[in-house]
Amino acid sequence: MRQRGFTIIELVTVIALLGIMSAVALPRFIDITGDAEEAVSSSTLGSFSTSLSLARSAWFAKGANQTSISMDGVTYEYSAQGWPTGSTLDSSGCSELWRDLMQSAPSIGEFGTVTLGDTEWISFGNTSLCLFLQPKGTAINAAVDPYMLYYFTNAGTVSAGTVTTFNFL
Repeated sequence: MRQRGFTIIELVTVIALLGIMSAVALPRFIDITGDAEEAVSSSTLGSFSTSLSLARSAWFAKGANQTSISMDGVTYEYSAQGWPTGSTLDSSGCSELWRDLMQSAPSIGEFGTVTLGDTEWISFGNTSLCLFLQPKGTAINAAVDPYMLYYFTNAGTVSAGTVTTFNFL
Protein backbone atom coordinates (compact mmCIF):
# COMPACT_ATOMS: atom_id res chain seq x y z
CA MET A 1 0.00 0.00 0.00
CA ARG A 2 1.41 3.29 -1.08
CA GLN A 3 0.86 6.41 1.06
CA ARG A 4 0.18 9.66 -0.64
CA GLY A 5 1.32 12.96 0.82
CA PHE A 6 3.19 16.13 0.09
CA THR A 7 6.84 16.20 -0.66
CA ILE A 8 9.15 18.46 1.29
CA ILE A 9 9.59 20.65 -1.80
CA GLU A 10 5.84 21.20 -2.09
CA LEU A 11 5.58 22.10 1.61
CA VAL A 12 8.49 24.55 1.43
CA THR A 13 7.00 26.14 -1.69
CA VAL A 14 3.61 26.64 -0.01
CA ILE A 15 5.21 28.06 3.14
CA ALA A 16 7.35 30.43 1.05
CA LEU A 17 4.28 31.61 -0.90
CA LEU A 18 2.34 32.20 2.32
CA GLY A 19 5.28 34.19 3.69
CA ILE A 20 5.47 36.35 0.59
CA MET A 21 1.70 36.94 0.56
CA SER A 22 1.66 37.90 4.25
CA ALA A 23 4.62 40.25 3.76
CA VAL A 24 2.68 42.02 1.00
CA ALA A 25 -0.71 42.03 2.75
CA LEU A 26 0.34 42.80 6.33
CA PRO A 27 1.31 46.47 5.75
CA ARG A 28 -2.08 47.08 4.16
CA PHE A 29 -3.87 45.74 7.23
CA ILE A 30 -1.67 47.68 9.62
CA ASP A 31 -2.52 50.91 7.78
CA ILE A 32 -6.24 50.31 8.27
CA THR A 33 -6.03 51.65 11.83
CA GLY A 34 -4.79 55.04 10.60
CA ASP A 35 -7.50 55.12 7.95
CA ALA A 36 -10.16 54.35 10.57
CA GLU A 37 -8.90 57.11 12.88
CA GLU A 38 -8.93 59.57 10.00
CA ALA A 39 -12.49 58.54 9.08
CA VAL A 40 -13.68 59.09 12.66
CA SER A 41 -11.99 62.49 12.75
CA SER A 42 -13.49 63.39 9.40
CA SER A 43 -16.99 62.51 10.57
CA THR A 44 -16.39 64.58 13.72
CA LEU A 45 -15.44 67.51 11.50
CA GLY A 46 -18.66 67.03 9.53
CA SER A 47 -20.77 66.94 12.70
CA PHE A 48 -19.09 70.03 14.11
CA SER A 49 -19.42 71.92 10.82
CA THR A 50 -23.09 71.05 10.44
CA SER A 51 -23.81 72.05 14.03
CA LEU A 52 -22.12 75.42 13.50
CA SER A 53 -24.23 76.04 10.40
CA LEU A 54 -27.44 75.19 12.23
CA ALA A 55 -26.54 77.46 15.14
CA ARG A 56 -25.73 80.29 12.73
CA SER A 57 -29.06 79.75 10.95
CA ALA A 58 -30.78 80.23 14.30
CA TRP A 59 -28.87 83.51 14.75
CA PHE A 60 -30.18 84.73 11.38
CA ALA A 61 -33.69 83.54 12.21
CA LYS A 62 -33.63 85.59 15.43
CA GLY A 63 -32.73 88.81 13.59
CA ALA A 64 -28.96 88.53 13.10
CA ASN A 65 -28.20 90.89 15.96
CA GLN A 66 -28.13 88.65 19.02
CA THR A 67 -25.10 88.08 21.21
CA SER A 68 -26.66 84.96 22.72
CA ILE A 69 -29.59 82.68 21.94
CA SER A 70 -31.15 79.94 24.07
CA MET A 71 -32.27 76.78 22.32
CA ASP A 72 -33.30 73.50 23.91
CA GLY A 73 -32.00 74.60 27.29
CA VAL A 74 -28.58 75.60 25.95
CA THR A 75 -27.44 79.22 25.64
CA TYR A 76 -25.18 79.85 22.68
CA GLU A 77 -22.89 82.88 22.57
CA TYR A 78 -22.21 84.50 19.18
CA SER A 79 -19.46 86.56 17.61
CA ALA A 80 -20.39 89.86 15.96
CA GLN A 81 -20.44 87.98 12.63
CA GLY A 82 -22.97 85.45 13.93
CA TRP A 83 -20.75 82.46 14.51
CA PRO A 84 -21.14 80.49 17.76
CA THR A 85 -18.45 80.90 20.41
CA GLY A 86 -18.06 79.67 23.94
CA SER A 87 -19.05 81.86 26.86
CA THR A 88 -15.34 82.60 27.30
CA LEU A 89 -12.87 83.11 24.48
CA ASP A 90 -10.32 80.55 25.60
CA SER A 91 -9.80 76.79 25.78
CA SER A 92 -12.63 76.37 28.26
CA GLY A 93 -15.03 78.23 25.97
CA CYS A 94 -13.96 76.06 23.04
CA SER A 95 -14.67 72.88 25.03
CA GLU A 96 -18.04 74.29 26.07
CA LEU A 97 -18.90 75.05 22.44
CA TRP A 98 -17.85 71.51 21.41
CA ARG A 99 -20.12 69.91 24.03
CA ASP A 100 -23.05 72.25 23.39
CA LEU A 101 -23.07 71.90 19.61
CA MET A 102 -22.67 68.17 19.15
CA GLN A 103 -24.97 65.48 20.44
CA SER A 104 -22.99 62.52 21.77
CA ALA A 105 -19.83 64.56 21.38
CA PRO A 106 -16.51 62.79 21.80
CA SER A 107 -15.02 63.60 25.20
CA ILE A 108 -12.96 66.77 25.38
CA GLY A 109 -10.85 68.62 27.92
CA GLU A 110 -8.90 71.84 28.01
CA PHE A 111 -5.16 71.82 27.45
CA GLY A 112 -3.34 72.20 30.74
CA THR A 113 -6.26 71.05 32.89
CA VAL A 114 -6.71 67.49 31.71
CA THR A 115 -4.43 64.48 31.67
CA LEU A 116 -3.71 63.41 28.12
CA GLY A 117 -5.26 60.03 27.49
CA ASP A 118 -8.30 60.78 29.67
CA THR A 119 -10.22 62.42 26.81
CA GLU A 120 -10.52 61.82 23.09
CA TRP A 121 -9.90 65.48 22.17
CA ILE A 122 -8.08 68.45 23.71
CA SER A 123 -9.13 72.07 23.12
CA PHE A 124 -6.94 75.15 22.81
CA GLY A 125 -8.44 78.56 22.26
CA ASN A 126 -8.06 82.30 22.11
CA THR A 127 -10.21 85.23 21.02
CA SER A 128 -10.68 84.10 17.43
CA LEU A 129 -9.59 80.47 17.19
CA CYS A 130 -10.70 77.19 18.64
CA LEU A 131 -8.29 74.39 17.93
CA PHE A 132 -9.26 70.81 18.73
CA LEU A 133 -6.51 68.20 18.89
CA GLN A 134 -6.98 64.44 18.87
CA PRO A 135 -3.83 63.17 20.57
CA LYS A 136 -2.62 59.63 20.05
CA GLY A 137 -1.46 58.56 23.47
CA THR A 138 -0.48 60.41 26.58
CA ALA A 139 1.75 63.08 25.03
CA ILE A 140 1.31 65.67 22.31
CA ASN A 141 3.84 64.65 19.72
CA ALA A 142 3.89 66.15 16.25
CA ALA A 143 5.88 63.16 15.00
CA VAL A 144 2.81 60.99 15.55
CA ASP A 145 0.71 63.44 13.51
CA PRO A 146 -2.27 64.10 15.75
CA TYR A 147 -5.44 65.04 13.93
CA MET A 148 -6.67 68.61 14.44
CA LEU A 149 -9.77 70.69 13.72
CA TYR A 150 -9.49 74.46 13.41
CA TYR A 151 -12.48 76.77 13.91
CA PHE A 152 -12.07 80.51 13.36
CA THR A 153 -14.93 82.06 15.34
CA ASN A 154 -15.02 85.37 13.45
CA ALA A 155 -15.16 83.82 9.99
CA GLY A 156 -16.85 80.49 10.70
CA THR A 157 -14.08 78.67 8.88
CA VAL A 158 -13.64 75.05 9.86
CA SER A 159 -10.80 72.95 8.52
CA ALA A 160 -8.93 69.83 9.52
CA GLY A 161 -5.60 68.21 9.09
CA THR A 162 -2.61 66.70 10.77
CA VAL A 163 0.10 68.52 12.62
CA THR A 164 3.69 68.44 11.50
CA THR A 165 4.87 71.26 13.73
CA PHE A 166 3.24 72.26 16.99
CA ASN A 167 3.81 75.89 17.92
CA PHE A 168 0.50 76.93 19.45
CA LEU A 169 1.52 76.91 23.10
